[in-house]
Amino acid sequence: MIEIQVLSIPTRPLLSLPIFALARVRLRMEEVRDVTYAGSWMGMEHVLLNNHQPDRQQLLFDAVEARRRFFGILKLRSPGLRIYRIQTR
Repeated sequence: MIEIQVLSIPTRPLLSLPIFALARVRLRMEEVRDVTYAGSWMGMEHVLLNNHQPDRQQLLFDAVEARRRFFGILKLRSPGLRIYRIQTR
């Protein structure tokens, strides 16, 4: 959920099992510095928020278009946002 200045997302502490969410965390929009598209995971789009920070968060989207809409909203709210893609071999 994206409010005016706050992003509320489920926390997913295990990188190997991103489908399990324990609680929700609220991030102020100015705390979101970068997002990384990490590829597909079991048919879902896997995204890492603040990938270069120790408190990074993971998001899963059910479709490519949902991920693209999310990225578009974040870019509108945070013009300095950096977007990366994990290189696959």
